[in-house]
Amino acid sequence: MDTLGDCRIGGKDRGCRNGLPSCSQNGGGLVTLAIPKSLNTIMEMKLTEVMTEPLPETPKQTLSLRAFSAIVRLCENKKAVIIGPGIGTFKETQSLVLKLIRTLEIPIILDADGLTALATQPKTLPLRIAHSF
Repeated sequence: MDTLGDCRIGGKDRGCRNGLPSCSQNGGGLVTLAIPKSLNTIMEMKLTEVMTEPLPETPKQTLSLRAFSAIVRLCENKKAVIIGPGIGTFKETQSLVLKLIRTLEIPIILDADGLTALATQPKTLPLRIAHSF
């Protein structure tokens, strides 16, 4: 990604925030972190170089399927999305990840819990061949 690029992180689970600043520090451009609303205050204080977007959450404080439309809107005019570092393995959140993989038309970087979601339905991957991972 060039220094003018945009990068969006797909979510964070409680206690897992390592590596977030690296996206903006390494040429990611404008970085917006989509997070469960209960984690917003913590992340706003810890991550001054990253914008946060509080979204609907599950009872386990992970991103809810109700966050889908908001995440799709956040991805408009973005060059890439990162999904997975700490997003969690709660079933509803994993369903959200799979729905985003099927829907988003920008390059997706899957890591950690994002790959865990994909592993439950690997046939989702061929649907993304036109877009890079």
